[in-house]
Amino acid sequence: MLNQYDLEELKMCEVFLDFTLTIDKAVDMLLLADMHNANELKSTCIRYIASNAARVRQTESWWKLVMSDRIDLMEQLFMS
Repeated sequence: MLNQYDLEELKMCEVFLDFTLTIDKAVDMLLLADMHNANELKSTCIRYIASNAARVRQTESWWKLVMSDRIDLMEQLFMS
């Protein structure tokens, strides 16, 4: 979506969000990035979650992802 409309301001927001990732927000941010085709942010989220897997897996948002039908995202996380 960001690239489709070439909205520079939204791309800047994507970069800003990279710096605001936390253990509690990482999975939610991943889902939003995926939904809006924010590929740079999505990649950052995947790397962040992979690097902090033990802590992220203790969050409520992780378990929501596990119980969801987002097998594609789970595969990407496990492949990283």
